Amino acid sequence: MISTSILILGGGFHGTFLGAALKKYRRSKEHDFLILDPLPGLLASWFTTTSQTKVQFLRSSLSHSIAPNFHSLRNYALALGRTAQITVSEFSEMDYSSRENLDVLQPYFRPSLRLFNDHAREYIRSQKLEDYGLRGRAIEISPEKNRGYRVVCQRDEDVFEITAGKIILALGFGANPRIPENIDNMATEVLNPLGKPITPDLVKNKEVAVVGGGLSGGQVSIWALDSGAKNVTIYSLEPPSESRFDFDPCYVGPKCSQDFLLLSSAKERIDSAKLNRRPGTMTTEIFNSVLGFQERGKIRWDLGSPKGTQEPVFVTAGYHEPKLSLGQWIDSLPSYKGYPILKDDLSWASNIYVSGSLAISEIGPPAPNFIGAHLAARRILPQLGIDFGWRFDTRDEFQ
Repeated sequence: MISTSILILGGGFHGTFLGAALKKYRRSKEHDFLILDPLPGLLASWFTTTSQTKVQFLRSSLSHSIAPNFHSLRNYALALGRTAQITVSEFSEMDYSSRENLDVLQPYFRPSLRLFNDHAREYIRSQKLEDYGLRGRAIEISPEKNRGYRVVCQRDEDVFEITAGKIILALGFGANPRIPENIDNMATEVLNPLGKPITPDLVKNKEVAVVGGGLSGGQVSIWALDSGAKNVTIYSLEPPSESRFDFDPCYVGPKCSQDFLLLSSAKERIDSAKLNRRPGTMTTEIFNSVLGFQERGKIRWDLGSPKGTQEPVFVTAGYHEPKLSLGQWIDSLPSYKGYPILKDDLSWASNIYVSGSLAISEIGPPAPNFIGAHLAARRILPQLGIDFGWRFDTRDEFQ
């Protein structure tokens, strides 16, 4: 039997960020913690999906990283001289490989994926966060009298148990991508963010289909053409759409968040939060590049689904709505459309807290994003006896 004071379920961005904050600001052994995730290594799903969807620059700025200090990534870049910049207008004038060695996209100081990931790996290493990682999947949570919670876990064929005083659910949607029905009958090969490695030999001299017209679909299409594809057809139910952010940033501050929290019920807030996100949109540089390829006849936009037999089909159509499978007791807790109905401290039950996409009933549209992890930590960590606010301390070089 494994025992811990705090168990974080999910080793993605939110879980790793909360673990980093606990590691840095905890005061005693009552804040000992573990991060449970089915994949080996923290951020494993992030590293895989961003590589598979050919991300080159993040949507967020240099202020956002897995470190609690907003200056950590910026300080890391400056210390290593990782400051080579490109502008949005220059982006489409360069091919994929020429952009690989650049560090920042302007405006808004958006880091390259390579810079962000290098910092994340270094931060995890320097803070020894992997010492708190445990591979396994939680399959049942139940309360234990005077002992917090009993969590039944599975790793491969082995089943084991963890007792935890407190639990933080930091589970994303990334493990369940949307795959259209009958797609296997329409394609010689179906590729998705969690499947086999996506390499240039899969697209060279081929006519490629991409299902999903959002940011990932645009990125994969540009990469495929720069890797030698004959042409790309993007299948989407909506025409191409541009948006700097994937939600309205006014929800980060009081301008919109106050009105959001004044909605009369959690159900209204969940519906409002989903309505005010912007899935299926592309950042300016990706949008402009896709339009440029369209004008040259290299990308065709089809407002429908793949028909007939295609060469490789890339599925970048997002992820399914949440569906927690954590046993009958969790199923009995209040929820709406799969989203927990939370208190304002992000508690779902006594000593069970929620961060990430599942926290939209209180955090609102920013909940799944990097800034959502900060907003969640500001509510959760004080309930654990840890003072946490916006961390701007520039004296800590990477911390």
